[in-house]
Amino acid sequence: MIRRPAPAGPSQADRSPALFWILQLAFIAVNVVLAVWMPKHGAAAMWHGRFTLLGGVIVAMLFSRPAPAAYAAAYITGCEVFWRMKKAELPWEMGKYAVILVLGMAIIRSGKLKRSFLPAAYFVLLLPSCILGLGVYKGDDMREQLTFNLLGPLALAVCAVFFASVPLSVQELRNTLICLIGPVTGVAILGSQMLQEKNIEFNADVSNSVASGGYGPNQVAAILGLGMLAILVYLALGVPSKLMLFSMMGLFVLMLRQCILTFSRGGLYMLVGAVIAGGFFLVRDRKQRKRLFMGGSILAVVLVAYLLPRVEKMTRGAVGERFSSIDTTGRSLLIQADIETFFRNPVLGIGPGLGEKNRLKYFRVGTAHTEWTRMLAEHGTLGFLSIIAIFALALANLRRAETPRDKAIAAAFMAYAFLHMCVDATRLVAPSFAFGLGTWTVFRARRRTVAVPAKIVRPRPPGVPARVAV
Repeated sequence: MIRRPAPAGPSQADRSPALFWILQLAFIAVNVVLAVWMPKHGAAAMWHGRFTLLGGVIVAMLFSRPAPAAYAAAYITGCEVFWRMKKAELPWEMGKYAVILVLGMAIIRSGKLKRSFLPAAYFVLLLPSCILGLGVYKGDDMREQLTFNLLGPLALAVCAVFFASVPLSVQELRNTLICLIGPVTGVAILGSQMLQEKNIEFNADVSNSVASGGYGPNQVAAILGLGMLAILVYLALGVPSKLMLFSMMGLFVLMLRQCILTFSRGGLYMLVGAVIAGGFFLVRDRKQRKRLFMGGSILAVVLVAYLLPRVEKMTRGAVGERFSSIDTTGRSLLIQADIETFFRNPVLGIGPGLGEKNRLKYFRVGTAHTEWTRMLAEHGTLGFLSIIAIFALALANLRRAETPRDKAIAAAFMAYAFLHMCVDATRLVAPSFAFGLGTWTVFRARRRTVAVPAKIVRPRPPGVPARVAV
């Protein structure tokens, strides 16, 4: 019997695409209702966070396929800023703890561990410098410094190993993006709602906490930037209906408007950098190139003809002045302090969290905003080797991606992660999860084989001439 491959049957997503995108829109709508309904300073946000973590742990333990764990981690990533805006009584680093726990359990559950050397090297190289803090910090101070500075790198390593080891189908990646877009939409709604409740004067010199829902504009703008990138990647994967297309474009405009109104430029710069990185590979695909130019043209018209004029009028010209400024708001001084610290302590650095003292000599805030120079200052040469490891991992991911679309997705998410780490270090789990999405491995179902009877060749009787083909 000869076994020949038979065409694979349609997946569940192909058989009922309408059900999938309807459920996706319903999921986003539920998150909008939660954002509006859930009171601030109440216990609802706390219980929402606890049940989200519990649900993530359960799906990571019960499901053999890794997709549900990816959905849970994406939702946690989108909810991290939402919980902080709602002042939920949760650990400050809840998002990082939860993503590490859920994806770590999913890796153990799947029994797969591929391409883990570089992510492990990136994190392990940062550990020796921790001993330098033993004589400075005591008890809770030591724990806070280590978690604040090292949980982000650990989350990045775990996300990179998870998405590289356990492949996801295109439909599962769409669902993962929706789980991120849903809570980020809620973040945008919260900011827009507060703007309607208060009359404010926009100042081009500072970011706007009111448009950020009463929370830090830097982090709100950053997560909105990731939400917009997730929408663009969703569109690049193919849209199942026109209603979904218009809904995604509407959500993109909503997030873009709110991101601009925060007056925090970082989120928008992260998005632009990611789009440029992804577009570089996407234009190589004829079909995707057509989508890129058509979608870009439509968004450009909406931006120039509708959004920007309204925002300029609303802010009385302050937004143009804000985004045309090249002031680094003290980050260049913090970078200078970190480089000075590195040259004074080139081997192990000064230790996690201990670079703050030298930064205060240069700027009024001592907390690092640029992860790359923080790694140099606080981890020394080992921090430099860690940086090499993560860039080598990024390059390996780009080479491993097979199609221009896959390369574009990898480049876009990793560019977002790198730019986030330039502006806001690893204050959120967002850059870690985004980098993990950049290592996404495409699940390609094996084709089934069917048995085909072999042709029986019977021996020719003696004396019978063979047939001659004419």
